[in-house]
Amino acid sequence: MNQQPPPKKQKTGKQIIYLPDEIGELIVSYIPDHYLEANLFTPLIGEFIAMKLYRYIHVGSLFSKLGGQLQFKFVDSQRGLQGIVSQSFFNDENFVSAKDSYTELSVNQFVQLSKKYPRFKPHIIHFHSLNRLFWMHHRYPEILRKLPRVDVSLRDDSNRASSLVALPYNIYSISDIPKVFTEVNLLSNISGLCADYLPQIADKSWGKDLQELELRWEKGLGELPHLFPNLKKLRIDSLDSLGIGTLRFPSKLQCLNIRVEHIERLDVSYLDGLTEFVAEIGYGSNILDKIKFPLGIERVILFCDYYGPVTEAPANLEIYPNLRDFRIYYSYIHSPWEVSVTIGELLKIPDTLKILSVDLEPGSLLPANLILPHSLTVLSLSNIPLDFVDRRGNAWSSVIFPETLVELILQIAYLEGITLPKSLQRLYLTTTLPIESVKFLDLKNLTNLKLDGNCVGAKLICKFPSSLESLEVLFEDIPLEKVVIEASNLKQIEFKDLPFKCIGTSNFQLPDCVESLSFLTIKKHEVSEMEENLRSRHGEIKRNVFPSRLRELYLKGCFITSDILEGIGLQSNSNLEKLDLSYNSISRLEKLPSSLKSLRLDGNPISKFLTPTIFSDLTKLRELRMADTKINEYFESDQSTVLNFPSSLVILNLSNNKLQPGVAPRLLLSGCAQLQELWLSGNRAMTDVQVIIDTVKSASPEIVELRLDEEVRKYVKVEGDNFLSF
Repeated sequence: MNQQPPPKKQKTGKQIIYLPDEIGELIVSYIPDHYLEANLFTPLIGEFIAMKLYRYIHVGSLFSKLGGQLQFKFVDSQRGLQGIVSQSFFNDENFVSAKDSYTELSVNQFVQLSKKYPRFKPHIIHFHSLNRLFWMHHRYPEILRKLPRVDVSLRDDSNRASSLVALPYNIYSISDIPKVFTEVNLLSNISGLCADYLPQIADKSWGKDLQELELRWEKGLGELPHLFPNLKKLRIDSLDSLGIGTLRFPSKLQCLNIRVEHIERLDVSYLDGLTEFVAEIGYGSNILDKIKFPLGIERVILFCDYYGPVTEAPANLEIYPNLRDFRIYYSYIHSPWEVSVTIGELLKIPDTLKILSVDLEPGSLLPANLILPHSLTVLSLSNIPLDFVDRRGNAWSSVIFPETLVELILQIAYLEGITLPKSLQRLYLTTTLPIESVKFLDLKNLTNLKLDGNCVGAKLICKFPSSLESLEVLFEDIPLEKVVIEASNLKQIEFKDLPFKCIGTSNFQLPDCVESLSFLTIKKHEVSEMEENLRSRHGEIKRNVFPSRLRELYLKGCFITSDILEGIGLQSNSNLEKLDLSYNSISRLEKLPSSLKSLRLDGNPISKFLTPTIFSDLTKLRELRMADTKINEYFESDQSTVLNFPSSLVILNLSNNKLQPGVAPRLLLSGCAQLQELWLSGNRAMTDVQVIIDTVKSASPEIVELRLDEEVRKYVKVEGDNFLSF
């Protein structure tokens, strides 16, 4: 028998290897949150990280700050709740660290993600303005075509709204429409609308296929069932009152979100498909007894404001067999009384509940007769008493926390005697007394810990389990005396509102494994009356005080001066890649770590540099943000001064620096071959900006966007320069 020779291996070109979706998603689910962004461009799993981090994207302008209407985005300034987006009011059972809020990205950031990962598709992308959408349409239509949902605000140019219909994209929702809006063709082709009032159009058939609707005012609500027979999600932002027979909702609703001044009675049990209900109620009592839900309800979230001492009638939640998530927030307005709520008497908790949150402000939650079901995975019990007396009588030590809990927020006056479940992975503790009684070492699964300054005091000396990866401490203006932390795998520490006189090796000891360290203080514009007091309590930071493995350091708004910065000696931190010094008092820049990849200097009065090559010497620097500074004084001091930028630079922000004519040729960008994003907004006097445009056009083939003021448009030749944005 003739033996056939083995077939020769054929040469193949480079092939893109993809992980199966379920495998990639599983791997990423085990990566701690603080590692996600750092590993965004890791081969194989990077695209799954992008999909987890950026499910809901807001493409805005430089100064937008998520302005305008975002469909179903619910932000309550008093309670800090945020992230209710239109896919679901709450998409993640983990409501402390949920990622389901909009993330603001620049056009370039979004473009680069899409180029890097062709399969990257955010659930929703919201454009801050129609101009931003059309800018993308003319330059990157292939990216827009693959998006499953595009939402857009018409705030800047509603006259072009009709042209949206002709775009070959999935335009799902529009917002910020004018009071008089008659684009019937557009309204008939969208699935979501966010407006102050219902459009007054004779043809009433335009809303028959609408899926999502948000209205600011209640005018015309009686027409809702007729106009929107297929509506799935509804938010009404301003209702006077609800009583028997006052308002009928569309029968196919799945999610209902209302803000109402008063509820006499609300029966929504006829909405068989309703699974989520969110309400902010201005005043009233016995709210739980006044609302009747359908048996299939899964999630209920209530915000209740009271103006005096009231008591709630007991609510039997056990009649709703599908209820998985229940949260109620009580806020007593202008009330001198100390209000107490006994949870066990208030709520009959079903044994199927997964998430329970009860918040009382101000007042005291009483634990008598509280039995927590073993179905719970997330629990939040928070109260803010009018005074800070020792409340041992509250007897929280009698409460048995189930071992099914993975996340716990506990804000009570006294912790002694409480046994925390060993199953906890995330813990947030607030108390008026020290936390010495908490046995952190017993919590072998704990990965994230957040402590309030009231319980920490001026000293934080703790040993934590080896599982702990992230620690956040809020200091509420208590001057720091000593911090000694032992935790063998701690990667991230964040101190908020932390005044200090001196940080040195004797009073500030962190484990060497820490890679990210933050000191975040209130921004200056928010503390005009407190600024001098806070400044007097901030002092020097001595050399060699930070962990040697530190990769990220955030010193935002910490009143750092040039002398303090020089005294820290950061150039010795050879692993430091990301440094945020924004909103400090730095007037001159000298030596910086050569390892830096990202540097933020916004809001500093910088007017002096040790050398014109201070940035170009940073050969790894990819991101430099230096908006709202005084570098204009640097250029005005000597007409021969220049600034060199490194060839590695990808993002450069020089916005709001009042740069004058003659500065453009002294911004040396000719070596920036990798530049993708350049911000020059807020420099309206740069009439010679064409010099920069010509340089970027020839030297930076990867440029995506160059942002300029509208005022300089007349000085610019725009032929063929599709990276310009005004």
